[in-house]
Amino acid sequence: MKHSISICACNKLFDEKALHPLASVINLSTECKEEAIRLDCYAILLRRNEDGERRFGRQACDFSDATLLFRSPEKTLDLEKDSLHEHKGKLLMFHPDLFCGTPLGQQIKDFNFFRYRQDESLHISRKERKAAECCIDGISRELEWGIDQLTASILCDLITQLLHHCQRFYQRQFITREIASERILTRFMEAVDEYLQSGRIQNEGQPGASVFTDPMNISTAYLNDLLKHATGKEFDGYFQSRRIEMAKRLMATDDDEKISQKLGFKSSDCFHSLFQRITGISIQEYRN
Repeated sequence: MKHSISICACNKLFDEKALHPLASVINLSTECKEEAIRLDCYAILLRRNEDGERRFGRQACDFSDATLLFRSPEKTLDLEKDSLHEHKGKLLMFHPDLFCGTPLGQQIKDFNFFRYRQDESLHISRKERKAAECCIDGISRELEWGIDQLTASILCDLITQLLHHCQRFYQRQFITREIASERILTRFMEAVDEYLQSGRIQNEGQPGASVFTDPMNISTAYLNDLLKHATGKEFDGYFQSRRIEMAKRLMATDDDEKISQKLGFKSSDCFHSLFQRITGISIQEYRN
């Protein structure tokens, strides 16, 4: 399906009754008429797994009871027409208009997993799955209640609770994937140092995260969350810190102007400003 569809149109694909135009929970035991759909809203798919099944990036160190997939608006969601209806699962959809002007509207950008690749999905335990299902069931009950002045607020609160659970589960998955994550981070950190040392920054300028994530086949959102979990910094903060570490090494042989040129600063003043912001002291104080 190339064009995006609304929540109501998606309900029709599953022969489900639309209870709210901006939110819906669909039971996936019914086969969909499409293999994949492109929605104009946010979507969370909870999919129960078969024993030993390895899909959506699941690794040996991951739980296998169920998988959560996340999609932001205008992204395609794979429904596995031939097999998904054989599994127990649920699809939650909610439109940005539902939470416009609410706290969730301010927080939604912090849930980076909506921008992850499908093979960076969340693999959860039985206990975690029950917690997620409890949240989704609460949303279903609120939708069944009917629409009134409090419906949108209550739905937003329930969705936010679910998203916070998912955030917690992803943090746990980073822990259980510690060895695999270390390999990703080592490869990324080596690539950053090579970019700085090779002189590419002089010719190409400061890179975006995709310069490193594209060759590694991971999303920038996943890298940012992984970096933040491991170092407390996202890509921009980490890159600038490495830049300053390289500058410290060069101070043994080069003056400030030459260091500025080697590390792609527009001027010595820009170099001085970043150095003081990151280290808390001036270059002169550091050299002394």
